[in-house]
Amino acid sequence: MTKKNILHIFLISLLILLSLSIVNATETNTQTKNMETHTITTQESPIQQSTDDIQSQQINNPKIKKTIETTSNQLTETSKNNHSTKNLKSKNSYIINNTNYDDYFDEDGFVLDNTLSHSTVTLTGEFKNKTFYIDTVPFNITGKNALLHDSTINIQLPSIKISNITFNNTNKNSAIVIEKENTIIENCNITYNTTNDVKAIYITGNNSTIINNNIHVGGPSDEIDWYSDPDLARTLSIAITSNNNKVLYNNITTYSTISKIPYGAIESITIQGAIHGDKAENNTVEYNNIITTGHDYVYGINLGQNINNNKINYNNITSHGLAFADSIQIFSAASNIQITYNNISSISQNISDGIAISKDNMVGETRNNTILFNRIEVDGNYSTAMDIGNIKDSQINHNKISITGQNINGIIIINGKNNTIHKNNIKLNSLKNEDVGILLKESTDNQITTNMILTNTTHTITLLGSNNNTIVNNTLISKRKAGDISINTTNTINTLDNNNHFKTRILLNNITTYRDMKVNLTCQVLDETNKTVHGGKVVLKINGKTLKDDNGNIIYLRVENGVAQLSNYTIPENWRKSEYTLTAVYGGYQHYLSNTNNSTITLLKENVTLTYTSQTTFKSNETIKLSVNVTHDNKTVNTGHVIFKINKKTLKDPSGNIIYATVENGIATITYTLPPMSSKIYNLTVVYGDSIYERCELNSKITIVN
Repeated sequence: MTKKNILHIFLISLLILLSLSIVNATETNTQTKNMETHTITTQESPIQQSTDDIQSQQINNPKIKKTIETTSNQLTETSKNNHSTKNLKSKNSYIINNTNYDDYFDEDGFVLDNTLSHSTVTLTGEFKNKTFYIDTVPFNITGKNALLHDSTINIQLPSIKISNITFNNTNKNSAIVIEKENTIIENCNITYNTTNDVKAIYITGNNSTIINNNIHVGGPSDEIDWYSDPDLARTLSIAITSNNNKVLYNNITTYSTISKIPYGAIESITIQGAIHGDKAENNTVEYNNIITTGHDYVYGINLGQNINNNKINYNNITSHGLAFADSIQIFSAASNIQITYNNISSISQNISDGIAISKDNMVGETRNNTILFNRIEVDGNYSTAMDIGNIKDSQINHNKISITGQNINGIIIINGKNNTIHKNNIKLNSLKNEDVGILLKESTDNQITTNMILTNTTHTITLLGSNNNTIVNNTLISKRKAGDISINTTNTINTLDNNNHFKTRILLNNITTYRDMKVNLTCQVLDETNKTVHGGKVVLKINGKTLKDDNGNIIYLRVENGVAQLSNYTIPENWRKSEYTLTAVYGGYQHYLSNTNNSTITLLKENVTLTYTSQTTFKSNETIKLSVNVTHDNKTVNTGHVIFKINKKTLKDPSGNIIYATVENGIATITYTLPPMSSKIYNLTVVYGDSIYERCELNSKITIVN
């Protein structure tokens, strides 16, 4: 055989082998796990969620054409796209339990193939030591009575939703890790009790929403991980190192299980950018209940580096730490931070802060921050409600502050400039006389206006090395001083004006009584803090007329223990109106401002008694007299009118006018000429009317004879 023929035979054999390989490969690719295979075209539907509108402005919904191969009770999908970078459309669903987990995930938690792509996975029952990576194909995960023990969901694709899952972890660092944008975590319950590092929800992707979850984390009180960037605490319920995320309507409890070092720390929520590079900005934390308790350093919400433009609003934040408690800490310089309408409680046996911003004078600019309408309660030996450094052009307004302890201050501003501190209510109860409601250090051009500061110490405001500040129209009362003299301005030049007044209010009850009765006219005078006012006088007026004594002198009532009273005042019997206005005018005293208040005296109508006193037998056509006695409590009545009726017809004069009998000295009498009348007995009715007394009617009989 020639070489040429041998070559031909070799080429033909090679072609046959290649054809067989292609046929085998085609058969292999068309095989399914079971015998029966159907092809179904499905209609797309968006992910169903209660947060439908949260991402509507950020996410586009792709149109992905798919076919679904169904095999028995399982669905295996094929798609032209493995995943989308936009909003995930959920076309079909899979139920996964601990038994069939291995049909979809390998032993490390990675999906085996594209089966789950663009689907909703429903987890049921218990899972132990499982990981769910969403990394090559996108799918949502929801739970139906699902309980994950020591398990993690790791999200490495965008636009994923996790909902209705319960986690109970002790050994995993995180229950949910979010590495990509537009994730939603909703209605999950996460519980940790561990002595190892924990970040229950760890967010490095942007635009995620954490909503309506219950997060209960116990972890070690330990040293901050200073070797990482950002440097995070070892125990965290939620850690955010990215931008535009929302934490809404969650219940978050964080506590320490062990102290690994002296003065270790735990934090419920941290928001931190990197020291060099990545930012954590435009995040929102709103409407959460946050409780943090521990042995050492405790933080409710901590903001670290590169954290401008974040919002913390409408939260209930409680922080209890034996060594240190801080409900909101902004560690570095920060601008455009919004902290409003929060209820804050910080309690420690040592140091506690309500809000601390750039407390350690970090490098950078702290500007245009807004701290409004917060309610702050702080208790500790070395404590402040607000401790703020290097702040400029910011507003600290309408906050209500109560602070107790020793070495305490309400608001401390260090190196501040051009800030507004307005209409705050600060109450300080200290064991140390040097403590104050507001302390400015090395600060200029700040406006402190219309605040109310009450302290049991020597001063209300202290200015140290601070000049060109304006302090006006405040209510300032310390233990021994009030107004301008309660401000410590040693060796400084500042503007002080109109800080001497303390608003008052008058409590005056309405009175309901009768005429000719004795009553006590009493008013209570309180200050703005509802404490009783001592000193000053009150004048009373009725319908604008000042009450005077029998000699025509104005009656002045002295305020003692907050009360002014005129005893045994007799309501005049001739008062004809049903209501009178009682006015109390407080004239002011020392630092207390004058005030006025009104109440109403309502006079009730009393009953009278009618007694018929005339004869009862009359002749037809006779001119007669009809009389009644009118009394009240056996006393004669001198007001009102009486009319008479015979057989229900009112008696009238010849001109047709009703005949009225005026009551004088308790008697009402009329003269009347009877018309021609039949001899018989008639009904006589007497009716009394007046604006002071109730209407009264008397029925009697008269006899007419001819």
